[in-house]
Amino acid sequence: MQSDVVSALRALALPVREELVTAQGYSLDAVVTYKDCEVAVEVDGPWHFMGRTPTGATELKRRQLRSAGWTLIAVPYWEWEALGSKATRCSKYLLDALKGRSEDALEERSKTELAK
Repeated sequence: MQSDVVSALRALALPVREELVTAQGYSLDAVVTYKDCEVAVEVDGPWHFMGRTPTGATELKRRQLRSAGWTLIAVPYWEWEALGSKATRCSKYLLDALKGRSEDALEERSKTELAK
């Protein structure tokens, strides 16, 4: 699944780095640069969930990454599987997620700069 997500990101002509290790020691599945914002992409398979609720370890990782300043997109396995094998649908899913996250990150960055 991770290789499919990375392929869909590359189909968007975005620079992608795989298996990046953060300063906190976490491994990120992929990192893309979108609108001057680095976005971590975590591909979450079934072992990251109990039912459809993230496990404690998954939630902890997400919280710590966000508090370290990472913009994060989680791709849950059931959402990815529901897209099927159509490359255009998969790329659109990721692009929509990137648009939402990068806008949130830019807004947060602006608030931080105004507060200085």
